[in-house]
Amino acid sequence: MNYIAGPHNHPLVVRGRQGRGKSALLAVAAVLCGAVFPSMPILLRSAGVSPESFTQEQILRSLCEQLATLYGEHPSVASRSIAEHNSYFSALLKRACADRPMTIILDGLDQVEEYSGRSLKWFPLVLPQHAKLILALRDGSNELQELQERLPDDGSNYLEIPDLDIEETLCIIEHLLRIKGRRLSDTQLGFARICATDNSYPRYSHVMSHLACSWHSLAVPERFWIRHSLYDIFCDYINEMSKVVDLEEIKMFLGFLATLKNGVTESEMFQILQTTSKQIESDCPLSLIYLQHHFAPICRTTYRRGHRFTHYRCQIFRKLCKTYLGKEYLEACSQKALEYIINEEGSNVMSNKNIKNIIKTNHKHQRWRELEEITHLQIKLNISVRRNFFRHQWLYERVTCGDIYLLLEEIKTYKRRNPDDREIDILRKFLQLSAYALRTDGRQLYTQFYGRSKGYFSDPESNIKYPKVKKLIRSSVTPPVPSFHTSGPCMRTLVDAQKLFPPSSKSKDSLERMSWLHNSSTYLITYSSGKKEIAGWNVNLTKKMVTFSDEECVVGLKTLGINSEVLVLHHNQLEVLDLTKNIVKTRMKEIIDVSQGVSVLNDGKSILAISEGHDEILRFDTCSGHVANRIFPGENRHLDCLLVSENGEVCVCGDAVQKPYPLYAWNVETGVLLRHFANPHHEFLVRLSKLNDDGRLLLATAKELLDSTPTFLVVYDTTTGSTVWQVRPESNITAITLCFETDRALIATERGIVHALNIHTGEERFVITSTSNRIDRIQTAMNKTFLTWDSSSQCRCLRVWDMVTGSAIATFTADYNIHDCLFSGDGSSIALLLCDKEEPALLSLKGTEHVQEVLQE
Repeated sequence: MNYIAGPHNHPLVVRGRQGRGKSALLAVAAVLCGAVFPSMPILLRSAGVSPESFTQEQILRSLCEQLATLYGEHPSVASRSIAEHNSYFSALLKRACADRPMTIILDGLDQVEEYSGRSLKWFPLVLPQHAKLILALRDGSNELQELQERLPDDGSNYLEIPDLDIEETLCIIEHLLRIKGRRLSDTQLGFARICATDNSYPRYSHVMSHLACSWHSLAVPERFWIRHSLYDIFCDYINEMSKVVDLEEIKMFLGFLATLKNGVTESEMFQILQTTSKQIESDCPLSLIYLQHHFAPICRTTYRRGHRFTHYRCQIFRKLCKTYLGKEYLEACSQKALEYIINEEGSNVMSNKNIKNIIKTNHKHQRWRELEEITHLQIKLNISVRRNFFRHQWLYERVTCGDIYLLLEEIKTYKRRNPDDREIDILRKFLQLSAYALRTDGRQLYTQFYGRSKGYFSDPESNIKYPKVKKLIRSSVTPPVPSFHTSGPCMRTLVDAQKLFPPSSKSKDSLERMSWLHNSSTYLITYSSGKKEIAGWNVNLTKKMVTFSDEECVVGLKTLGINSEVLVLHHNQLEVLDLTKNIVKTRMKEIIDVSQGVSVLNDGKSILAISEGHDEILRFDTCSGHVANRIFPGENRHLDCLLVSENGEVCVCGDAVQKPYPLYAWNVETGVLLRHFANPHHEFLVRLSKLNDDGRLLLATAKELLDSTPTFLVVYDTTTGSTVWQVRPESNITAITLCFETDRALIATERGIVHALNIHTGEERFVITSTSNRIDRIQTAMNKTFLTWDSSSQCRCLRVWDMVTGSAIATFTADYNIHDCLFSGDGSSIALLLCDKEEPALLSLKGTEHVQEVLQE
């Protein structure tokens, strides 16, 4: 606590022999810090406690993700390589301030799995003012030696955990025995005192007490008087067990635990033990039950993807077992495990007809594990896996079934054994750049390869050096699954990543508004307030075709569908711009409030908007700019938010004066009031409401005034005023849109759930729950697809879905925050405006001939 509250600007390293209680000390410190400093975030990470903390990379990435969330950064910064974290981790630490300091506690970075990286070069030696960093390492570890070379001991950098007193060790042993209803005789207690003289630490006490439970006399078995180290006790314990269970079964049990990367399930161990068990006809051999019971102190269970796996409790037990089994036996066990997973004909493991490969049996559920384990075992046995790394089909299956970060660690392991393989290093860089996107959705693999390889193979030397990588990239040109081809500044390329000092990707003249020109997905109109410029782009070429300068205060753009005319929305004025002649063709003659909504009618011949005084609805003629028609709602009205039906016959507005907030529906042509919708207990949210194509149905989002229940959807008939149906989702509605081709309404909620409802009956067609990210924008296309995204960029994912089935078609994750997004009318393209970028980006959907295959999967 003195270190945390003090002015120290260096990390504190807690050191001590294995099993001395470093983890317990740090756990207590974390609890006390939370009580003493309630405003200080405590970030505690312990190696090996879950499948997400088996490696240094996983722990550091998890740490950076939490820091980014706490201090306002995007979590994607945590997807860097461990080498890049050298700077990013330090940058995140600098976000701590006096109002919100931080304490990071890392326990057992030397206890990570054998396939993890071990270097601590990323570990900072000088900390920012309001950041504290505590690290626990065991004496004699390579990590501690590396840190001692970089961080000399000046009396305050290291805290050594001493051994326990002998009496304290005996108290722990007696306490654990008392819990199990046992106690030691005087003779046994004297022997325990002798053992504790050289092994006075908590871990030994636990093992000793468990072993003492097997003593069935008042004396101590003679064999223990000579051998009483932790390893000797472990060997004697196994020898005692071998009197009940065949020794080969015990060694097989321990060997497979030490060999398989994810551990072993109970059903798999049952099948494996049958190869050595004499009880081959038994459905549940007693040997497995016996082993599970007696090895409970050294084993633990973890859960991953709904499966329960058995692991060693900590690295000290793993090392004891490896020492006991020997290198040759472990290698043979690895070979058997590989045969078991691959299910080779004639293998020793699979020779018995009663043995069934559980991984193969549950193929759909455990395909991820089969791929991970095979690669892990092949690398361990020095079997070449290079061919798989450069097969795009294998890579696609691996990133969609498994974890991209585990694949990167396997590639690093292969690279350490093959340091001269330059192509594998290029592949690793490609995957590292794409890691955050592939973690979100592995089906983006071909999209990522296509976008990040731009410009890399323009150099003839790269074509010669990296033929396998080039072949891999070529597969993204005609992808076997629906994928996007990108153009524009939406992704970091490998060329940029390899530059020592890459140019800044931020621009002061970023684009802020855009609109498609006509219904084409080729030409785009954009506006930049920095340049005060409206520009027309060929987005396929990312080429500016035409510009119109000196335009200020533009808040929106709309295409009129007439030649190349564009409606430019200023704060209180509308003007029609002719891009071919580069002139302002027409200005509307009256002032309006653009923020309340502007609708284009009659193929661009008319415009409907609310007047600046919010007291009437104006219909402008785009040729002359004069008001062709006015709708007067009456006195004491303050019109708010304009909705217009697709055919332009019905419009709806709210009234900000009356409470609770009502809705009014008018006939656009005649100005006749059709209906007045009001409820004393509800308030309507017009910006989350829609009219169907002919204006007969009004889908209004409402909220209760008497309680805090989530917002809900009410559907009214604008001709009769009656309620047609209503639906109450489990959380607030964040987006709503209509698909006229399928007569469906799509609503998104705060929890990221999308409901598809029949417009006329309210019947639910499908529910999308596969994404937990917030969605507040939905756009539809005429080919019965729709696009979802989050305008706040908390999630940078754009997802295209099938409107009929609700199945995902394709996903894209941008490297930068998305400012705006437009789905083309035919559903073939997506235009993007990215924050701090002066060019638009385009996503073209390819591989759509495989959409039906994807939907069937």
